[in-house]
Amino acid sequence: MSLLRDSCSNLPGSVLRNVFPALTLLLLCCALRCHASSNSSAHYSVLTSVEGQTPPVVDVWISSEPGNAAPPGGPGWWRMTLRKADGSLLGVRALSERTPMRSQDGVGRIARYQLNVNGSEALEYMDQTTGSALLPELMFRDALLPNPASDARYARGFATTGELLGHILQLSDGPVEPALDFAHARTLKLRTDLWIGTSRDTRDDGRPRKNPGDDYTYIPLTKSDIERAIASGFNYFNAIAGLSEWLLAQPVFVRGVKVYPDDLYRSNVTTSTMFIDEPMVRLGWSGGDVESVLGPQVVAQALRMRVEALQPLSRRVIQFRDASVGSLTWIRPKAPSWETEFWSAWYQMQAGAPGVVHEGRYSHRGYGWDPEILLGEGVPALTDNDMFSFYYAFLRGAARAFDGYWGTSIYGQSEPALRLPALIRAYNMGAKHLWFWSSDHDHHVPFEEQLRLAESISRYAASHPRGPGKPLPLKAREAIVLPEGYAFNCSGVWGTQREERNAYGVAYGDIAAAALFQGILASRSGIEYDYVVNSPDLSRLHYKKLVFINENGSVTSKPPSDSGSASPSFKLAPRR
Repeated sequence: MSLLRDSCSNLPGSVLRNVFPALTLLLLCCALRCHASSNSSAHYSVLTSVEGQTPPVVDVWISSEPGNAAPPGGPGWWRMTLRKADGSLLGVRALSERTPMRSQDGVGRIARYQLNVNGSEALEYMDQTTGSALLPELMFRDALLPNPASDARYARGFATTGELLGHILQLSDGPVEPALDFAHARTLKLRTDLWIGTSRDTRDDGRPRKNPGDDYTYIPLTKSDIERAIASGFNYFNAIAGLSEWLLAQPVFVRGVKVYPDDLYRSNVTTSTMFIDEPMVRLGWSGGDVESVLGPQVVAQALRMRVEALQPLSRRVIQFRDASVGSLTWIRPKAPSWETEFWSAWYQMQAGAPGVVHEGRYSHRGYGWDPEILLGEGVPALTDNDMFSFYYAFLRGAARAFDGYWGTSIYGQSEPALRLPALIRAYNMGAKHLWFWSSDHDHHVPFEEQLRLAESISRYAASHPRGPGKPLPLKAREAIVLPEGYAFNCSGVWGTQREERNAYGVAYGDIAAAALFQGILASRSGIEYDYVVNSPDLSRLHYKKLVFINENGSVTSKPPSDSGSASPSFKLAPRR
C-alpha cells in the first residue's frame, strides 16, 4: 500500500481522493480472492450422533495438496488425517476428481488410493487385474469418506457440517494437522480375478499317516509357512493371531476385521466369511425328507430357501466390540457356497449366493462324473476335458446368468494326476476361486502338495493372462437349457427316481440323459458350453445358440441345430 501511495504522490489531490479508494478496494478484493483460492485445508471436530457414544474419531483434517492438481477439471491429490479417541492416527491419501467436503458431488473417480495407519509404512492399493485403484470393500464413499450435509453452508471452500463414520462433522479451528509420511508408499498389487487359498490356519506336520483311515497331525501356520504360500501364489488368508498386522501389509486378501475403523480402510480386508457349507448336500439332513417329494420343483424351492436362510441380512450385521458406529449399520457381503453338488449352482445363485465353489474330488469316475449311469456304454473314450467341461458348465452358466462368480477346490480324494489339469481347465474357463481343503482325514490335501499346485497354476496363469475385466469371460457360445426346477446330475434329476415319469410321460432319467448327451456332443466338437435353466430373459445372456431340453422329451435349438449337434427332430419316446 505504501508503494501505491508513493507512486501516486505526484497526482493532484482531487484525483487521489477519487481514484485511491477504488484502487484500494480492488486490491483488497484481489487479496481476499487469492486467500480463498489458496485456502486448501480444513479441520473438523467430530460430534456424536448417538447419545452416550464416544465417536471413534475426534479430529479430522482434510487438505488439498498444492502443486499436484492436473489442468482445470482434472484430478488432484488430497489427504485426510483422522485422530482417534486414543490419540492414534489414520491417514488417507488419494488422487481423485475432487477433494472431500468441497462439493455435494463427492470426490468423483478415484485414480489412486493410499493408507497410513498410525505412522507405519504407507501402502498403496492397486487392482493388478485392471491397473486401477483398489478401494475398500464396504461403504467407502458413503461412510469412510466425509460427506457434506445437504443443507451445509461453505466457509473457506469447505462444507460447515457433514458426516463421517456415522457421526457429525463440524468445521472448526483446530490444532495443526499431524504429519503422516506418504512419500515412499509401497504398492500392493492385488489380483482380484483369481483368489487362491484355504480355509484353515493350520497345516499338516509333513509326516505321512500310518494307516489310510488315520487323520493327519496338524500344526499352526507360521510366518515362514505363510511366506512360502504367498511365494507359491496364495493370496487369500484368514486373519491369523499374532501375524495379522504383518499379513495385512502383504499383497493378499485377509478375512476378518480386527481394529475399527482402521481395517475397514484397508482395501485387502474382506469382511465376508469364506463360504456357506454345502446347502445342497445338507438339504434333507433336517426339516423333512426331500427324497420323496411331488416333483423336482419342490427340491429347487427347498434349496433356494435353504440358501436364503443361511445368510439373511440379520446374520450379516458386523458387530464391532467397543466401537461406536453411530448411525451406521455395517453389513458384510454374502459368502459363496462351497458345494459338492455342482449341478445345483443355478438355484443357489438364484437364491442370492454370489458364487459357488465346487468341492473337487476329481477322478475318472465317481463324485458326480458317471455318464454310463444315464448313457450306458455307448459313448467311448470320454476325456478328462469332457469331464471338467461338464462340471464347470453348471458353475459358469449360473455365474453368467446371475452376474456372480465360481471356482473349484482340490480335495484329498481327488486323483493326483487330475489335480493340476482341473485347476488349469477351471482357470481357462474363468474361475475366480481356486481353493484347497485342509483338514479331516482323506479330505485333506497335504501342505506341500498345496504349495506345488498353487505354484504350478500361478505360473500357468502368468503365462496365459486372461486380460482385464470381469473374472468371468463370456467364452461359452452355446447354452444347454434345462427345464425350470430340474436339478440334473449323472444319476437323473434330484428328488426323483431314474424311471419316474413327469407329466408328459417321460422318465426323468431320460431328460437328464439328453442334457448329458448334448454336453458331450458340444465338448467333442470343441464348443464351449454352459448349462442354464429356462427363464424368460435368456436372450440377455448373449449365447450364440440355445439347446433346449424340453419336458416332453424333445430337444430343440435356437437357431436350429447344425451337423455339430443332435438332429432337430431328436426326441425321447415315452416308455410304455
